[in-house]
Amino acid sequence: LFDVQSGIQVRSMSGEPESPFGIAFRPDGKEIATVAFGRSSVTVWNFLEGRPTRTLDHPRPVYSVAYSPAGRLMASAAPAGGVVVWDAETGARLLTLPNPRELADVVAFSPDGRYLADPLGRQVRIWDLSALLRPTRN
Repeated sequence: LFDVQSGIQVRSMSGEPESPFGIAFRPDGKEIATVAFGRSSVTVWNFLEGRPTRTLDHPRPVYSVAYSPAGRLMASAAPAGGVVVWDAETGARLLTLPNPRELADVVAFSPDGRYLADPLGRQVRIWDLSALLRPTRN
């Protein structure tokens, strides 16, 4: 973290073994999620304390991470592992969206958080998360 006026570093977040490749702020500003080049995980950091709080294991090396606008969900994308949607509060894996052409290298939520987009070749797939995450009845 750098002071804009002076350009002086006032806080650092170190501990990632490789260079960060993707970074996302949780909308409330309390957490940052990072992915490092070649790593099959997402590291979630406490922004205020500058320390990692948990690691979320992804099936393959992750290229991109994003939080939903409300901050309740997080998604990570891996070219050979599809897109994983996580509960941002608990770190629980909610679902995995396959990508048959192994091209899921970026992921984005719609402004209302209902939809999730990822690439599929020259197309963009749009997933309706309200339908996919609907509670089931036993």
